[in-house]
Amino acid sequence: AMPNVATHGVAGTCGRYGVLYLTGAQCLTWNPDLFKGRQPESWADFFDTKTFPGRRALPNTGSPWATLILAALADGIPRDKLFPMDLDRIFRKLDTIKPDVATWWRTGDQSQKMWEGDDIAMSLMWSGSAFAAKHRGTKLAWTYNQAIADFGAWCILKNAPHPNAARAFIDFYMTNPENHAAFAREMGYTTSNKNAPALLSPDERDELISTPERLAGIVTVDYDWLAANRAAVLNRFNAWVSA
Repeated sequence: AMPNVATHGVAGTCGRYGVLYLTGAQCLTWNPDLFKGRQPESWADFFDTKTFPGRRALPNTGSPWATLILAALADGIPRDKLFPMDLDRIFRKLDTIKPDVATWWRTGDQSQKMWEGDDIAMSLMWSGSAFAAKHRGTKLAWTYNQAIADFGAWCILKNAPHPNAARAFIDFYMTNPENHAAFAREMGYTTSNKNAPALLSPDERDELISTPERLAGIVTVDYDWLAANRAAVLNRFNAWVSA
């Protein structure tokens, strides 16, 4: 029903509930001017305020999963042992950085503007927001090491009024790799068209997560576990962040 998806999509484009259209990440991001010599490399460095002093920022967007994951990684939990979450251990780790968090950002726009004035040294950011801020002249650097996957997918809802039109749209989306490349240049996100990366320059590709090495190292989320535990996890985080 969607031949272009099969022909032009990257491996894994067809998922259980939808068709992958975009790949980004939530990344460790920092102001490189504030750290002379060694730059941050991991979430452990985010918590190391002695080696990397300065104010931190974290998201408070109603979906705290990435914040919990980065704390788990910083505390030494292996990537393949993140779920089910050890919430007691994770919140103990978060307690150690909470006094240094000066900004709990709520939108992508806020996460970009908060770097003005050198008030923030390090944060978690969506890769597309970091990309946009840097290309507007903000002094930012980020790493895809221990980056947390941020996938976007096209889904057709059950009993949708025009499912055939939706399938036709999704199938059309997978064509025209030059448009996918243009999107990546403008937005800093990789799409699922497998032919688009070849149309980007090496420097352009270097800012994206689309290299095989980076994709292999990305931290994925167990959404089945989150779906079953969402309310309890969210309530605990909200109580913690407001205390």
